[in-house]
Formats: sequence, structure tokens, C-alpha cells
Amino acid sequence: MHGRPTPRTVVACGLARTFIADQRGNVAIIAAFATPLLLLVAAFMFDYSAMRNQDRQTQNAVDLAAIAAAARIEKAEEAAFRTLSENGVHFGGQSSAEAVVAFVDLKAAAARSAVEKGRYTRDAAIPADQRFVSGATPHNAVRVTVRTPATRYFTKSMFGQSYLQRSAVASASASGAFSIGSRLASLNGGVLNAVLGGLLGGEISLTVMDYNALLDADVSLLSFLDSLAVELGVTSGTYEDLVRSDATVGQILSALATASRGDAGAASALSKLEADLAGSTVAAPLGSLVDLGPLGAARIGGEAAALDIVINALDLLSASAAVADGERQARIDLGSSLAGLGDFELRITIGEPMQESPWYRIGEKGDVVRTAQTRIAFDLTVGGGGILAGATINLPIYVEAAYASGELTAIDCENLLQPRVRTMEVSTTPGVISAWIGDLDGGAETNFHRNLEFRKATLVKTPLLTARGRSEISIKNLSPTVLTFTPDEIARHAVKSTHTRSLTASLLSSLLGRLDVELKAGGHSLIAPSVVKTALVASTQPVADLVDEAIVNTLSILGVKLGEADVRASGAYCGRPVLVE
Repeated sequence: MHGRPTPRTVVACGLARTFIADQRGNVAIIAAFATPLLLLVAAFMFDYSAMRNQDRQTQNAVDLAAIAAAARIEKAEEAAFRTLSENGVHFGGQSSAEAVVAFVDLKAAAARSAVEKGRYTRDAAIPADQRFVSGATPHNAVRVTVRTPATRYFTKSMFGQSYLQRSAVASASASGAFSIGSRLASLNGGVLNAVLGGLLGGEISLTVMDYNALLDADVSLLSFLDSLAVELGVTSGTYEDLVRSDATVGQILSALATASRGDAGAASALSKLEADLAGSTVAAPLGSLVDLGPLGAARIGGEAAALDIVINALDLLSASAAVADGERQARIDLGSSLAGLGDFELRITIGEPMQESPWYRIGEKGDVVRTAQTRIAFDLTVGGGGILAGATINLPIYVEAAYASGELTAIDCENLLQPRVRTMEVSTTPGVISAWIGDLDGGAETNFHRNLEFRKATLVKTPLLTARGRSEISIKNLSPTVLTFTPDEIARHAVKSTHTRSLTASLLSSLLGRLDVELKAGGHSLIAPSVVKTALVASTQPVADLVDEAIVNTLSILGVKLGEADVRASGAYCGRPVLVE
């Protein structure tokens, strides 16, 4: 039998029924504890979503700013800050694109962002995060970095202000093809034949008509290199591989002849040269002639060969002569080349061209082309007149031409989506030309690390008279001249010159006009030096023009002019700016 429940049991059961029955009170307690936590999670999620959206918008704005800055790299800061402002990234409380480019707002922008110009190298062998080097020149890329307050609506007061930082690197390629040299101002076939033949290892018999044909002949650079690759037996690889080679004069001439098909005059002149120089073993290092820059990576005979980039046939021959191997010296008798001149001997010494500075270049801003440093010596012997009648006059004439150079300083591109060249600028400096009459210590002529120092030379020596003299003149360049080429001029492969010539009279007459003459006979001063100086000038006047012509032709065939430099623009390209990081 079951007994009746005790009073304690009854109370316990009553309490249990009461607790179970009052469920609404339990929910209210749980809700009281859970609601703040749920609201906090919701605030975190809302702010996180806002920050994610802001992060995407900021990155998009930074990407666009980097592209805009790379497209106008000379005004990178202004282009970047303006683009950021137009895409919702504001600085210093300013919101308009016009306000953000004011100086005070640029300072505010710079405090929370950075626009770094530098150099980006597309090389898979370099780790991706090391391909952009801030500050490296010449600039071809821009990195834009923005640090902006994160947008938080609910959690800022709890955790304080936080920041988002985003960056992007964009690069834009712009390259130009240009060369430096000398368009022949005058043509004397005998002098040119003697100089080119002496440097290239043969006797040349071209006429003035032949030289004019070569001067007028432009050939495709890459077609020439394709033909040269056949001559050298190179069947694969890149143009950069090819220009690391040396080519003989015969191979260069044969490749030029192939590339100039269709030009009968040039073909005829090149055929004559091939026959005249058939026995020459002189070779030219191609890397000293041409630097292909970004085109160097193109395959030989590939699609790049269709590009309209040209070289002049005579310029190429002249440059080959200037960088040819051997002792880079020549001794040439010009007397037989200039009727009526008599005894006139020429010695040429050519210095090594500057490293990484060829005669023809496809490069970008900051790249340079230079001529080779040249020293020429003329030993002129003529008969005297007047009080010097019956005497022999000996004039040792030295001319030194320092480097003439051209630096690609700007390629202005327009239209971000379809870039086009607006202008191309080359800063050009003619080489300083110095000339002397005097005696030079032996060995100094070939030492380009040594300044030339001359002493008085014996100009006339007879039993009754000894005349010694020294003279010096210089044609100096004071500052570079910027030559600007338009798209039309680039398409026409135009040649422009810069002139800093300070010499107004003939070179020989100018030297004689400044001659310091010393006269002696038996150890005592004789007649007035001015009288002998006048006789020297009068005696050489009949041949002064011939001497000047020989000097000008010799320098011109080596790419040098008296106080001038010629630059040719034969191509320019603006690449579309792209993100690279």
C-alpha cells in the first residue's frame, strides 16, 4: 500500500510545478543577457561590411590614380591626387578635384598618401616585390599609396580610429629611336675615299655621286639586322643576341645592299665598296653601333621587322669606321686627293666610345647617344712667298673633337586609352672642338686620358731665319639645346641640328690669325714677328680653303661637325599605362 504524501513532498512538488509553469520569465532573463551581445555582433558585421566596401573603393581609386600618374609621369603627384579626389578619396576636408591640387591641399594629401616615381623592371628573374625601385631613374613607373581613416559607424568609440592602407604600381613605356652624327656639309670624294679607306682597310674609289646616293639612302634598321644575321649565320635568337656579335666590313656592306634593294644608286655604290674592301679584315662591334632597347627582346625576322625604323647608309658606314677594331688609327696622304695642295698628311686617332652609349639607339627618357672622341693631326707643307720666298713652311695642325651627345629628355604622350606621341625631345650638345698649331710630345696623341699640351713648333727654318710659333682656338658649347620633333617630323625621319659655333672665319685662317710667332737668327731677334706672320698668312691663303675642306670632310665622315651636332629622330612609341603590382 502506498502511504499518503508527507507535507515536505507536497511543498517540493508545488515549487516544481510553479517553476515549470513560469517559462516567460526564463526567456526574459536570457534575452536580457543576449541582446547586447547580439547588437555588438551586428555592429561589428555592419562596420566590417562598410570597411570592406570602402577598402574595395579605395583600391580601385588607387589603381586608377597609379595609371593616371604613370601616363603623366612628369606631373605624377597632381595626376594621382586629382584622380583620387574624383574617385571619392578626399584630403584636408576638400572634396573637389580643383581644390585638391592647390598647394595647401597637396600638403594635406601628401600627409596621408605617397606618390613615388621610380623604375619598374619587367624581369621574371627578379622577385615581384623587388621589380619596382622607388626613386630609380629614368622613371617609368609610379607607386601610389593611400592611408585613409576606416569608415566605422558603431565601433569607433569602442576601439578608436583605425586606417586602411592600399597601394598600386603602374608602369607606362615610351621609347624613341634616335641617332647622332653629321650630315656631310660638303663632299670631296678624294678626301672621303682616303679617310674611309684608311679606317676600313682598303682603297675606295667612290665618286661624289656615289656618296650622295648613300647619303640619300635610308634602310630599315631591322631589315638590315635580319640580313646581317644571315651573313653571320645566325638562324635563331633575338636581336639583342645578334648585336653582341662583331661583323666584318664586308658583312655589313652585304647586309646593307640587301636591305637597300630598290635603290639603284645606293646598290651601285655599295657594290663598289664591297669590291674595294674585299680584302679587308676590319670588324665592327655591333653593340657600339646600335642599342635596340625594348626591341632587343624581339625574335630575329619576327613581326617587329615590319616597324618603320630607319638608318642612313652613309651614317652607318661612318659609324662602323669610327668604332672599327685595330689600333683605331690611320695615317693618310691627302696631298694626292686635293689638287694644288702639295704635301698634306693626315693622322687620325679615335678614342673608345663611351660605354653603353652607341651611335643609334631605341631607348627611353634618359638614354644617350654619343660620337667617339677624335683627334686628327695634319702635317701641311707649302712653299713660302714674300719675305719667305724660297723657304718651306711646315704647319703641324691638331684638331680634337670631344664627345657630341644627344639625350632623350622627353616623349610627350596624349590620350590615356589610345596613346599617341605628341612630341619627342632630344637635348643635344655638340662636342667641344679645339685646334692648335704647335708641337706635341710623342705618345700624347693617342692618350685620351691626358690633356694635350703644345709647345712652339718650328714653322720655317732657313740658314738666315728660324720662325717658331704656337696657336690655339676653341669652339665651345655653353649649354645643351633641346631639339623638339613633332609626329610628322618623326614620321619623315627628320634631321635637326644644334649650332654653338663661335668660329666665323676659316679654321686655318683663324689659327694663323692667333699665331704667336718667335723669330731668331744666330740667337738674336730678327725682324718684327708681325712681318713674318703676315707672310705666313699670305703664303697659306691659296690653300686655306682646301685645308678647311679636308678638315671638315674628315670630321664629318667621323660624325663630327665644327660646332654643330645633327640628331635624327626615326621613331617614337607611347605604350598604354598598365598596373604591374
